[in-house]
Amino acid sequence: MSNQYTMHMNCCLWKADKIEKKKLINSLHTLEVIEQESHFTRKILECKNCGQVYLYEFTEEVDWEDGNDKQLFRWFPVESIYEAWKLAETPPIGLINHPAIRIDFSKDMQNPKGPYKYDPS
Repeated sequence: MSNQYTMHMNCCLWKADKIEKKKLINSLHTLEVIEQESHFTRKILECKNCGQVYLYEFTEEVDWEDGNDKQLFRWFPVESIYEAWKLAETPPIGLINHPAIRIDFSKDMQNPKGPYKYDPS
């Protein structure tokens, strides 16, 4: 694993065998809002327990058919607020293989998948 991503391994959220949505949400607080719209949001969050910084991203693909639009929630662990801002310059598709805690909800799903840890390394 590269040094760039080692910090997230120390976060209590990342160490957990199973991440509960309520615990995930309650363990983080907002440091800065980068962008907030109805179908796209980016914020810088911090773990209340260990101080780990995350870039949070929510994206929704609106298809205007029957509701139930595809949604993706991602929490990217980063080294600092500065690194979160740098990462936020990347388009969502460019972050597809970046380690993250994720919740996925596609049009065909009855229930969202996650939260779960995604680490391609």
